Amino acid sequence: MTRWIASVVCWLTLSMAQADDGSKGVSEFSSERIKHLVTPLGEGRFQIGNVTFHKAKREVSFPTKVNLRDVLIEYAVVGQKGKLHEALLSTEVSPSHVHIAMLLLGPKDLPLPSTRRRGPKGQPIDVLLKWRQGEQWKQVRLEDWIRLENSQVPIPHGIWVYNGARITNGYFTANTDQSIVAIILDRDALVNNPRAGNENDEIWFPNEAAIPPLGTPVTVTLRLIDDDDVSP
Repeated sequence: MTRWIASVVCWLTLSMAQADDGSKGVSEFSSERIKHLVTPLGEGRFQIGNVTFHKAKREVSFPTKVNLRDVLIEYAVVGQKGKLHEALLSTEVSPSHVHIAMLLLGPKDLPLPSTRRRGPKGQPIDVLLKWRQGEQWKQVRLEDWIRLENSQVPIPHGIWVYNGARITNGYFTANTDQSIVAIILDRDALVNNPRAGNENDEIWFPNEAAIPPLGTPVTVTLRLIDDDDVSP
């Protein structure tokens, strides 16, 4: 665990040193705070607040609920103080807890704040959704819940990109904006969409036929992908 935390602190030290505004520190990412946040659950699982992560499976999970079903969307997951009027799912978890968990899994090619002018670049991931329907559990990919304007079918399966947001004026921007998974390009979101059209904020809609009722609890899982598993 000590080695894991050291790797997180190393990334954060570099991030703060090269942040756009020369900020010197981010309180939620201090090494002592991280040590107290991480709780072992056994069998390779750990918890940070309401976020859980599994070292061997290389995945981070957290609770959300269905927020929108039938209007234009720009985000897949946001926090309670985020852009709820354009987000498919909402959550009460802290974006910084998600980020610490992801850093502890050791993502590759995670850019520093000063290097990410346009995106997305970073760690390829899958985004999975799981919820209970009657007596059964259902699990799909995030893409199955999103369609393009004038289309009745979901967008094709593919990767998402974990890029980790920025540090600006001493604050972690994903915490400030509460943007966790963005569909349109947003360098202040933890996860971005690499698909064509990601700069267009008028073409993304929920695939209503596949989405359960508003308020349905949904577990979101971010799963790291090895380079060999990414299709060319």
